[in-house]
Parts: sequence; structure tokens; C-alpha cells
Amino acid sequence: MSILQSFTTEHLIAVKATDENVKEIETVLIENRETLLLLSAQLNIEQDAKDHINCNDLPPNGLPERVRTFLLLNKEAMKTTGFLSMYLGYPKEQAFYIGSLFFRPSYQRKGYGQEVIKVIEQELFKEGYIEGRVAVGLKNWSALRFWSKQGYDKVTKMSGDKKYAPENFGTIELCNRLI
Repeated sequence: MSILQSFTTEHLIAVKATDENVKEIETVLIENRETLLLLSAQLNIEQDAKDHINCNDLPPNGLPERVRTFLLLNKEAMKTTGFLSMYLGYPKEQAFYIGSLFFRPSYQRKGYGQEVIKVIEQELFKEGYIEGRVAVGLKNWSALRFWSKQGYDKVTKMSGDKKYAPENFGTIELCNRLI
């Protein structure tokens, strides 16, 4: 089964990320350092980039062949604009889980994220997927707004430190039913 191996949107081409793309993913992560610090006090960008490509962050009982990590390229210049990492079939068989969607700052707030989400939802719905999920850091206000506007507005889980403190972190899992 070759579900969603690549895709295109109006402005982007999504290609499977490989070991040769580690530096490009690192660049995207480095340029999003401020956002990453909202998610965790511990940053290891080089390892995070490798983990996205090598499927090192699997859900419980997860299979590497269900991971999709895409390099997002601008159609005109063929330059890296960002990357998307997702898992097919979690937490249930007909669901997909978006682990990361990052764009370089110069490509943010131009509608590219909306394009990507719209296309993957359409393509995966054709393959029988009925819901998408995403985990968002509670301090990441722009991501919370973005995902809410995309229809990811049902809270399915919350996790994080037990008490609030500026140095503590929390995550909210959001769901969008495609039907």
C-alpha cells in the first residue's frame, strides 16, 4: 500500500524526506528556535532532524513504514519552505497524527500551511481516513490559532507538568473529524 508518498498544493511540492535532507530540516528547526523553546526547555536540533527522518519517535506499537516525513518545496524556486511529519493509523486505524508542521519564517503566514492540511486531509479521506489529530504546545498561541482555524477544535487529551510555572510545559491534543 503506497498511501500518500508525495503530494502537491497550489504553491508547494511535498517529497519524501531522506537522510540527505537532514541539514534542510535542521535549518527549518533552527529558524523556528523560539517556537521550539515554547515546547521544551531541552533542544537538540540535530538529533530532532534525524529523528524525523529515521522514524525514531513512534507511537506505542508504532511501525516505521507508517511514518510520512515530507520536505516541503516552493514550486517556483524549488527551495525548502518547511517540513511535515505524520503517522498513519494512530491512535486508531482510520486516523492520522500530525507530529510536526514547520515552515521557515519567510514562508509563514502565507497560506501554505492551510494548503498542506487541506490536501493531506482530502487525499487521506479518499483512502478511508476519517480523522486527523495534532499535539500542540499550550504556550504556542499561533499554532493553537492555526489548528483551530483548520477545524482541529475537539480536545482529545491534555498532558504536561502538574502545576503551572513559567518554566513548565503542557500539550493539548486536538482532533478534526473529516466526515
